Amino acid sequence: MEPITTAIITAITSGLSQSIFKDIKKVIAKKLGGKNKVSETIEKLEKKPNSLELQKKLEQNIISEKINEDKEIKNLLAQMPASEFNINAEKIGVIANTFNNKGVINL
Repeated sequence: MEPITTAIITAITSGLSQSIFKDIKKVIAKKLGGKNKVSETIEKLEKKPNSLELQKKLEQNIISEKINEDKEIKNLLAQMPASEFNINAEKIGVIANTFNNKGVINL
């Protein structure tokens, strides 16, 4: 799973890193416009956070819109404490050892 997808899902399901999550949503809206697939899927996922279908759709939309390659998003992800990311990523089935400033997770 892409680091951005994991960060969004963990923020939705755990409630942690809300300021970073809000900033990520703002950047996505700025880059893709107010109405876009990624933002719409995030809104749906906020209502049904455990939906694996929506989680997969989010991942697909992030990749197709190249949000996972965006430098501004990667910089926001780098602000998330690695320990917080790792602990909460485990809740959705991702076990990460490290999270670096380029938004890369080493599994």
